[in-house]
Amino acid sequence: MSALDFPAAPTVGQLFAAPNGVTYQWNGVLWLMVLNTLQKNAFMATIANAAIAAAPSTFVFNSFLFGDASSGYSTSTGRFTPPAGSYWLYAAGYGLFASSPTAWNMTIRKNGVVVAIDVNTTYTGGGTNDVSVGALVQANGTDYFDIFVSANNTGTLVNSYFSAFPISGIQGPPGPPGSPGTQIVAWGSFAPSTSTLLNGFNMAPMVRNGAGDYTINFSSPLPFEYAPSGSFFSAAGTVFGCGFQNPAPTANSLRFRTYTIAGALSDPERIYISCVAGP
Repeated sequence: MSALDFPAAPTVGQLFAAPNGVTYQWNGVLWLMVLNTLQKNAFMATIANAAIAAAPSTFVFNSFLFGDASSGYSTSTGRFTPPAGSYWLYAAGYGLFASSPTAWNMTIRKNGVVVAIDVNTTYTGGGTNDVSVGALVQANGTDYFDIFVSANNTGTLVNSYFSAFPISGIQGPPGPPGSPGTQIVAWGSFAPSTSTLLNGFNMAPMVRNGAGDYTINFSSPLPFEYAPSGSFFSAAGTVFGCGFQNPAPTANSLRFRTYTIAGALSDPERIYISCVAGP
């Protein structure tokens, strides 16, 4: 793509609608990108050393790292109430517990209803453990979203944050004429031991064929060639490799296996799958 041809002698406040689809404004020194209404609703808020109660409760992230109250997030109620549109929400934190074992969870809720959850456990001796949860959500302008946290023992949530970024209304610069585009057509995170789909898009619950051997199913068929990729998390360090196996991936499913360094099939704690396709 050729360089942008900005006006040679702009005045302060002057707008320039560039051919890359972005509008810029001259501030007297620089051309700055003008955010649209949805982009202004991006934020990241944090909270440090907050108590985790055994009873479920809404966490209020009381300090903005970027964004402000105009983003739609309230540091009084802990609710994010954005304009209508699509948003990617993400929250994460470390839990510190003296008792063990402690199972605790972090949940994204929409209007009080769970849309995504992550659960983790602190084992013998207490200590820390992390949770993280993300979800692609649709808001109608009055919907609200919040983060719900609970544990079976009291503890402390350390250095946690909640963020949102608008998906609809965002457009990057176009590529060269005739260049293909790509998109994520399916993704998911799974707990293999229970065949649980923790979060994802266009994914159905997985089938555990046996230790380290899984069939990943799509909610809707993928109607074109796609490129799958996979990764895993193994807290004990016992799983060292992964790969896609026969039968070859189809429009409805694919098979995924995880191995130890000795080549034996073994279950990790988490599996992450994504599928990318062109037009």
